[in-house]
Amino acid sequence: QRRNVPVETSTSNALVSQCDGTGTYDWSYQAEEEPTNFALMAFSSSSSNSSSDHEVSSCSKACSKAYSQLQTQYDTLTKNFRKSQFDVISYQTGFKSVKARLLVYK
Repeated sequence: QRRNVPVETSTSNALVSQCDGTGTYDWSYQAEEEPTNFALMAFSSSSSNSSSDHEVSSCSKACSKAYSQLQTQYDTLTKNFRKSQFDVISYQTGFKSVKARLLVYK
């Protein structure tokens, strides 16, 4: 199953990771830098076609699973952020109401 995922990037960077066929990735070479948008490209180091196809398939499944987990986390964080925005507006409205009442009692 192939998915097309739209990616917006402000610069054209590519993040290349090597998959070992078990669905794990080696990100250790990545330096701590400021956040950057990347396009993910997975490749296999195997030269045999059948083995290579299997490894790329494993990478694709692992990438799909990781993407799904990140999408779920993103959705949860977005929902919580929107709720907190609503809470801030509610608190600001309540504060203005209390402030107006204090002015009446002065």
